[in-house]
Amino acid sequence: MDEYLRFLQMLVLSAAVGMVVGLEREHAHIARRIAGFRTFTLIGVLGGLTAYFYELGCVPIATVTSVGAAALAVTMYVMRVYQRRLLGIVTPLALLATFAAGALVGMERFKEGATLAIATAVVLLSRARIHPVLRRLSDRDVLDALTVFSLAALVYPLCPPGPVDPWGVLNLRRVLEIVLLVLAVTALGYLGVRMSVRGGVLTTSLVGGFVSSSATTATVVARFRELPWVPAAVVPAATSVAIIRNMILVAAVSRNLAVVKKVACVAIPAAIAGFAVAVYESGRAEVDEEDLRRVVRGRMRSPLSLKPAVKLGLLISGFSMTLKIGQLFAGKAGLVVGAVVGSLASSNAMSLSLAYMVNSGTLSSSTAGILIALSSLESILVKYLWTAVFGKREVLERTWRTLLPPTIAGIAGFGVVLAG
Repeated sequence: MDEYLRFLQMLVLSAAVGMVVGLEREHAHIARRIAGFRTFTLIGVLGGLTAYFYELGCVPIATVTSVGAAALAVTMYVMRVYQRRLLGIVTPLALLATFAAGALVGMERFKEGATLAIATAVVLLSRARIHPVLRRLSDRDVLDALTVFSLAALVYPLCPPGPVDPWGVLNLRRVLEIVLLVLAVTALGYLGVRMSVRGGVLTTSLVGGFVSSSATTATVVARFRELPWVPAAVVPAATSVAIIRNMILVAAVSRNLAVVKKVACVAIPAAIAGFAVAVYESGRAEVDEEDLRRVVRGRMRSPLSLKPAVKLGLLISGFSMTLKIGQLFAGKAGLVVGAVVGSLASSNAMSLSLAYMVNSGTLSSSTAGILIALSSLESILVKYLWTAVFGKREVLERTWRTLLPPTIAGIAGFGVVLAG
């Protein structure tokens, strides 16, 4: 009876993973679908049964079902080509992925099977949204991205597997991994800018801040010197999304919950206050939204190019070494001075350098958490400097008022970090 219940569980769950993909296919191609909800549900079940038969030792039956699934995918492709002159192979590949998800369920790898099914459905669902974005990329954008990832693939195997410095800080492979992670995340924001989303002042500010809050601040403050309410809405929004993005990257790099908790004490209250002010100000800002989007897009450069990749790698390497040397010669005072000065150049790179040192075991999580929280607070304070440099008096006064709530929230959060 227990074996029968296990069989029923496998049958239901393998059908469920098929339903996930089948639901998307049924919805996406109502008039011209070749395979829909029922087909993909049965393919999921077939995958589960294949794994089940294999575990029972019925290898010939498992082989037949596997070959049958592959033949069905080929047949589906042939039907698309000859009936509708469509050369796409997405649906046949989705069918094979669904079969594999069902097989994982049959092997009692339930989480892996569900993850594969969901990932497949997300990729299929993204077609209508991804294609317009990719068409907006220039040839230079594509060439830059290919150059960066090609060089990374060539350089990575040549990097020593361990630290190259006497203090065990600088692991070039790990630095390269961090650089690629940051560039990939930042590229999402860049794609948003290229989409020219029509969401008004607030959405444009958030997308611009995801790529570079400093560049967005400097550009908008300089361009809208005669319209001070525009920077007053843009700057806190861009700053807020930047510190949240940095917190997520720190979590991914450090993999240390204690560090993330300390950073969150500053980042989350400051971001909430900044978003609230930005929402309020954006409702009052009267501006040509297309002009604002054009200004933000014009200032942005693809993060997936060689120059920002090399710059980020050098900053992380340089900051990590400087902090370690400062710690050796001046203790915690050297770390604090190095973190404060380095954050003026790039709070993002400084935060990642500290997170990297935690991950490599060369800095305690307690010290790193405090310094990264301080760097997050400094990323807000430095916007006062950019506003003063690029804006006129009216812009300065209005923007400083809107930056005040996130600043106070960030300082209060940093006080909690120090008290803890």
